[in-house]
Amino acid sequence: MKTATPANLVPLTDWLIRTGIGGATTEVLVEGVCRGLRDVGVPLDRSFIGQQVLHPVIGGLSMIWTPEEGVALNHFERLNPIIRDSSWAASPFSRLHDEKLPELRFRLLDGEGVDEHDLLGDLKGRGYTDYLCQRGLLPVDERRTMDASFYLSWTTRAPGGFSDTHLAYLRGIAGYLTYALRNANADDSAEVLLRTYLGAGPSRRVLAGRIGRGETEEIEAVIWFSDLQGFTRLTEQLSPAEGVALLNDYAEIVIDAIERREGEVLKFIGDGILAIFPIDERGVTACARAIGAVLEVTDRVARINPERAAAGLAVTSPYIGLNVGEVVYGNVGGRERLDFTVVGQAVNEASRIAALCRSVDQRVVMSEAFADIAGDHGAPLVGLGRFALRGIARPQDLFTIDWAAVADRTPRQDEAAS
Repeated sequence: MKTATPANLVPLTDWLIRTGIGGATTEVLVEGVCRGLRDVGVPLDRSFIGQQVLHPVIGGLSMIWTPEEGVALNHFERLNPIIRDSSWAASPFSRLHDEKLPELRFRLLDGEGVDEHDLLGDLKGRGYTDYLCQRGLLPVDERRTMDASFYLSWTTRAPGGFSDTHLAYLRGIAGYLTYALRNANADDSAEVLLRTYLGAGPSRRVLAGRIGRGETEEIEAVIWFSDLQGFTRLTEQLSPAEGVALLNDYAEIVIDAIERREGEVLKFIGDGILAIFPIDERGVTACARAIGAVLEVTDRVARINPERAAAGLAVTSPYIGLNVGEVVYGNVGGRERLDFTVVGQAVNEASRIAALCRSVDQRVVMSEAFADIAGDHGAPLVGLGRFALRGIARPQDLFTIDWAAVADRTPRQDEAAS
């Protein structure tokens, strides 16, 4: 797409560079470019931008712009990205990709391409007269293997299609737009990946610049520590792929329940999950949210296990330990490898309490400190007795949920508690 920039495009390219560097979203960039092209006389009636993105779930995205509707954004799941979608084969982009061409033009008013590509036949039937599609290639980073291409198309309803001047404008802006979009996607990808691998709270702190080793703060929090019943035994019986699938299914249940209630999942340790519910001035609220997450996990596991068993899949259930106390929250590690986590006596106690679930045959066990704050705000609690925890000097009373009392409550009460 290397081409001289027409003089009339200079204000638009300047805007695109400034706005792209300034952190504008992809939607803002596309809307601005399409409107700007119309302002300099290009009879643009439809544009499309498609690309792959670095995201754990989303494989790619596309944007379709029209003067009437503006930008419409659509995401493609990673398991079915745009280049595998059935519509891909029906578009000229498949030919651009396969033959590594920079662009293709089809004069729809003359019927070009309509028999070869269903998309072009559809566009001609809707009154479009000319179609230019381009592949915007970016320098390939050897550290990344995903396709570094952007796919662009420009379509008009003008009676004579695009003129040579219009085509020069479209070719002139494409390279600038491609680089601006890459910059916007880099910012989006960084935020998404940090949130995915660190969690919402830590990612906000990292993006805010709190990344120094040893940069920590003391906070009060509910500490959640959970693992799966019999996971070691199950992994001996399952293939690696089956073991990972089981781990993902149950982890998703736990993570959804925690994050839905403003908890922060900090770490995965094998089948174990460490999370916190930060406490402000109302500790009872954080405790109630944690109990609400326990109730949701219990309900969803009770529903998924019969389905898995009927399908011949292994089943399990989380053991959950809850504690509350002061923790050190922040960056811990070596010079080249840091972890954003929580450490402290309260974290150790939560781990020991979770380990007791097996011996007391309970799905959830709570510390005395947690029960004192929670009361019956999240769910009725019942004492289990006094226990000595390994490595903890003082024995303490431990508690669990009074499941019989919970079963008697109405759904409205359960929702209020969560």
